[in-house]
Amino acid sequence: QLAGIVHALIVQVFTQVFNLLAEGLTDAENHQFQSDYYDSYLAKNFIFQFVNQYMGFFFLTIKQQYTKDGCGDQDCVGMLRKHLQTTLVTLVIVQAFMVVLASVKVEGQLWSERRELRLSTGEIPDQCYVERQSKFGIFRIREQIEVMVRLALTLGYVLIFGGVAPRIVPLALIVFAVQLRGGAVLLTTALKRPVPRLAKGIGAWQGIMNFLSIV
Repeated sequence: QLAGIVHALIVQVFTQVFNLLAEGLTDAENHQFQSDYYDSYLAKNFIFQFVNQYMGFFFLTIKQQYTKDGCGDQDCVGMLRKHLQTTLVTLVIVQAFMVVLASVKVEGQLWSERRELRLSTGEIPDQCYVERQSKFGIFRIREQIEVMVRLALTLGYVLIFGGVAPRIVPLALIVFAVQLRGGAVLLTTALKRPVPRLAKGIGAWQGIMNFLSIV
């Protein structure tokens, strides 16, 4: 159980590292059009996260039984089920924590600004909603892709491992619910909402969904 928790935490740490790496590589390509930048960043982020999220489970399923340590009680499938459940539970906790952290960050910035004004003028400022919005974080291409990749990878857990670990299906539903509700909270309390744009279909996401279905 401890190994599953450690593995889940390592996955979440490398998720943040890979997000920064994918952004740096895409920026270095200096794309002329936004659509090209979007597709390039999406491809890099998904490939990195696919390896990061699933490689440990592929190793456990295919290779672990042939190693020196083997599987506990010679039950690699049982280990796989436990690790999958631990990973998805950790993902739920991380998503909820990120929502709380973003809201606390905004409130902290507002409190710091009020404190400075109170010390300098002796008055407690009455901040309007527009002033609060100035402290909100951004929600541009990178953030939108990262949110959607997390949902796609959660769906991938169900498509790839749901047959041998059916208990992860309701857990994946909880991840989706927390992600969608958390995203709604963030977009109304801690993030600047993006300008909506027209799109024909789901674009590059169709290829990702087809890939996950094949795997």
